[in-house]
Amino acid sequence: MDNRSKKPTLLMADDEVFMHDFARDALGKEWRVVSCKTVGEVVDVVNKLGSRERVSVALLDYLLPGGESELWG
Repeated sequence: MDNRSKKPTLLMADDEVFMHDFARDALGKEWRVVSCKTVGEVVDVVNKLGSRERVSVALLDYLLPGGESELWG
């Protein structure tokens, strides 16, 4: 299976509006969006996606120091 054909996943913390939906970034690339309220939920989703999936995690400051972070599998 060609992993490049999959949409990358954007995990949004505490943002129900984008839960299980698609977003488009400035470059026009679509991102599958999953809402996560805790770091534990982020870890669970990343584990389910597998290590070859490109994942961007947007977290609120109270979840991770520095606010927004990116994880690359």
